[in-house]
Order: sequence, then structure tokens, then C-alpha cells
Amino acid sequence: VFITNPPVPVGYPGFNEIRMSFVLDSPYPASSIQLNVFKSRLASASGVDERRFVKGSSVILSKNTSLITLTLRPPFRITQMSNSYAIQAIQRAVEDGSGFTAYNSVAVLQSTFEVIKRGIIFNLTITLPFEGEAAPLSAEEIALMMMECSAYQEFDLQSIQGLELPVQNITYNDIVELIVIRQMNTLVTVLIIVISTVIGSFLLYTGGAVIAKVKTEKLLEEERRKVLRITPAPPPPPSSPPQYSQTELQQSSASVAEPRLRNVSVARHT
Repeated sequence: VFITNPPVPVGYPGFNEIRMSFVLDSPYPASSIQLNVFKSRLASASGVDERRFVKGSSVILSKNTSLITLTLRPPFRITQMSNSYAIQAIQRAVEDGSGFTAYNSVAVLQSTFEVIKRGIIFNLTITLPFEGEAAPLSAEEIALMMMECSAYQEFDLQSIQGLELPVQNITYNDIVELIVIRQMNTLVTVLIIVISTVIGSFLLYTGGAVIAKVKTEKLLEEERRKVLRITPAPPPPPSSPPQYSQTELQQSSASVAEPRLRNVSVARHT
């Protein structure tokens, strides 16, 4: 087994996106599912990370052909291939003699690659000099120094892979705004915290009172409905006074008693 290095590929910028176009022998544009299948097969055949294939689209190119467009992202990990070797691997996979099947029975007829010339934007924040600095510089002075460094190619910006990033000349138009960030006073901070706490407590108390009032009104209304639904029982008959009952009982017993017989003797004188 002999291990040899791959041939030197065509040079592509290492930090630019590359637009890849593939002509297919199909009169219909690819659906979203077919685009995902195509990206998966292309990544498996070329060894390029599938996450680098973004912004996929498909249109009808002619009567019998369609076009799939993908964007190759630059490498964002150390283990990933550079743009040059990635394009070389994709070309070998697509332009294979046996043909490359995109999805179903649709084959790739032709492929083209175009560099998207868009640079990398770095946003830098320049702060005011702090107290105690040996040589304090203002933000304006630092901005002028950066403009001068870009004019003389004195910037040393490197990527994760250690490659040098070229920097274009910085002009006055590139300096968007210089904002002075002042340190807040302690008293102002305390006042803000106290006022926020008071307002928050008042809002919580008001909300709790409103909720309690609503619940109380609902409970009172429910109790009123229950009272209206219950039918009141008839009152018991009035009881007679005790004296009236005893007198009535004596009268009834006297009227029922039988009369007693009396023996009367009559004396006659002759």
C-alpha cells in the first residue's frame, strides 16, 4: 500500500463562499426532499461535510434539463477540507465516468463553480482610555492609527488555520460611529434599583388585589345562586300554651265521667 498526496488543486479563496451549479437531465425542478437527497449523496461521494452545503435551489433550465444551485461555505473547523480541495473532491465525484446520480434516476451532466466575492467584516469596538494608563489614547487617535496600519499593510490577522487575512484600506467611511460609554454613577444605579423595586411591588400588590376582588365576587355570586335554588320548608304548626292544654283536658275528663247513684231514704209518719 502506497500513500500519496492528492494532486495540487486549482486555487480558490479560502474564506469566500463558492456557488456551485449542477445541470441535471430532468425537465422538472427538484423538490426540497430531492435537494436533501442530492446534498447527502454529494457529501458522501466527495467527503465534504454536508453542513457546508447551504442555500439550495432548483429551476428549469431548458426543455429537458434543470439546474440545481448550492453554496459551499468556507471551512469552519480545522478538520474540514479547504475550499480548493473540497472543489477538487466534488468535481471528481460528479464528473466520474460512470456518472453521478443526483436522486432517483436523474444524473448530473455538467457542473460549474463560481467564487462569491464577498469579504469578511470585522466589527471593532474602541473604548476610552482608562484611569491609570501609562499612555492614554483617545478613540479618535486609535481609529487614525488603524487607518494608517491598513494603508501600510501592517495588520497581522490570522485565521484558525494560521492563514493570513488580507485587510483592505480603512477609510473614514468605514468608521461608522464613535460612541462614548460612560460609567454610571453609584447613586444613579441605586435610585434605578429602588424605583424599579417600588414600581414592581406596587404592580404586584395591585394585581393581587384585583385578582382577590374578582374571586370574592365570583364566590358571592355563587352563594346567591345556591340560596335561590333551595326551596324553604314550611313552618311547623304553632303549639298551644300549657295552661290552655290542662284546662281543656280537665273539662274533657269531667264530661266523660259517669254520674254517681245516691240512695235516698224517706221516712213516713203514720
